[in-house]
Amino acid sequence: MNTNAKPVTILTGFLGAGKTTVLNAILRSKKDSRFAIIENEVGEISIDGELIVKNTDSFTELNNGCICCSINDSFVDTLRKISQRDDWDELIIEATGIANPAGIIEPFKQLQWLQKYFQIPNVIAIADAKNIESQLKVSETAATQLAFGNKIYISKTEEVLEDELQSIKKLVKDFNPLAQLHTGSKSAIPIAELLKSDELSTSPSLPSEHKPKHDHFEAITLVYDQAFDEQKLFSRLYTFLIVQSADVYRFKGVFNDSRRPNKLVIQSVMKSLYVEEAETWNEGDERKSKFVFIGKNLQSKGFDRMLKSCFL
Repeated sequence: MNTNAKPVTILTGFLGAGKTTVLNAILRSKKDSRFAIIENEVGEISIDGELIVKNTDSFTELNNGCICCSINDSFVDTLRKISQRDDWDELIIEATGIANPAGIIEPFKQLQWLQKYFQIPNVIAIADAKNIESQLKVSETAATQLAFGNKIYISKTEEVLEDELQSIKKLVKDFNPLAQLHTGSKSAIPIAELLKSDELSTSPSLPSEHKPKHDHFEAITLVYDQAFDEQKLFSRLYTFLIVQSADVYRFKGVFNDSRRPNKLVIQSVMKSLYVEEAETWNEGDERKSKFVFIGKNLQSKGFDRMLKSCFL
């Protein structure tokens, strides 16, 4: 191993597992560290990029494509550019929720010049305590993400009972018995333990014959200049999730309710829906509302009609 190579942390996990929440917790807990960040999203526009704590000048978004699909040229080119900069000490890669982490690890293992600059001590697989069991039933990718983590973090434990949590621990350990297992809530993420380099922790590796693949999802992106009614939007989307959303695995949006000074984030994980305040709109900001739906057999016209019915 090249001792001059800088550490890379890969955050993986299925749609809505809490990867951006963990990333922000890392950035807040290590304010004096210099991070480079690669944020990958499957839609044409960035939602998560707007929600990341910006205490770094080295931030790259790779949108409208999954970096796990073979040795992705744009991903490798981004790594090349980062390697030539001296304003960072640690790289964090947040993969999209449908990414197979093997395809992200692959360039680091196969391209020798990358090994001069980067080493991967941690692939952190994040599992949503409330939804991982149902996600594993519908997605091979969710299982693969767990299998490739040398650390597994069960997030949002405040949303399940203790006996349910014990069953979830057993479930994820069945998929990857060698991984270190950690748990936490949204307000109490064990960052030090997740980032700790441990000689007993198995290093991420690839099988000798590896063909990166993931579930075939599609993404629909919608952008609006009009302001939204928060209560109407929540009510309409909640009804949709309960009644009609069999093929929607993830929904996320940043929207403008002109009666509120802050950006509002609305997102679903399976059948759960959340609204949270984000940063304040700056003077001169274009108050655009952006939404991404991820799933299968999606119809953009139907989503467009539904969202337009929630304008102020």
